[in-house]
Amino acid sequence: MNRYEYLSIIVNSIYTFFTLLILCLAYIQYKYSIKVSRIKSSLEFLERESSSQELRQIRIDYANLRATLNKDEIIGLVEKRDEKSNKQREVIFALLNRYEYMAIGIDLRVIDYGTFYRLWKSTTLRDWSNTKEFIQNLRSKSGNNLYMVEFEKLVARIAVDKMNKK
Repeated sequence: MNRYEYLSIIVNSIYTFFTLLILCLAYIQYKYSIKVSRIKSSLEFLERESSSQELRQIRIDYANLRATLNKDEIIGLVEKRDEKSNKQREVIFALLNRYEYMAIGIDLRVIDYGTFYRLWKSTTLRDWSNTKEFIQNLRSKSGNNLYMVEFEKLVARIAVDKMNKK
C-alpha cells in the first residue's frame, strides 16, 4: 500500500466516525425532544383537566356526596337501583373514569408520569382511599375484577414512589 491509500483509509475512518457521532447526537436530540414534548403536552392536559369546569363540577358533586353520605352508604350505592342512587353512583363513576383515562394515558406514555406525580399525587391517593371500598364492592357484586384496574395500578405506583422519596 502506498501513502495515498493509507491516507484515504484514515480520512474515510474519520469521516465514518463523525458520521456516527452526528447520528448519535441526532438520536439523543430526538429522544430529548420527545420527552420535552410529552412533558409539555402533559402539563397542558393536566392544566386543562384541573381548570375544566366539568371536572370542577364533578369534584363539587363528589364532595357534596361525601358530605351527605357516610362511607357505608357510599359503598352501598353499588347495590341500590333507585333514581337518586343512580345519580349518586354516576358522580362517583365520573370521578373514577377521569382517573382511569389518565392512568391509561400514563401507561401508554401519552401523559408524562413524573409531571402527573408532582401535580396530582395527593389528590389521587386521597380519592383512591375514599373510593377503594366502593370499587371493591362493585367488583365483588358484579363478579368483574377489572373495574378501575388502571387507576389501582397508578395508585400503587404513586404509593411506592412516594415511600421511596421519603
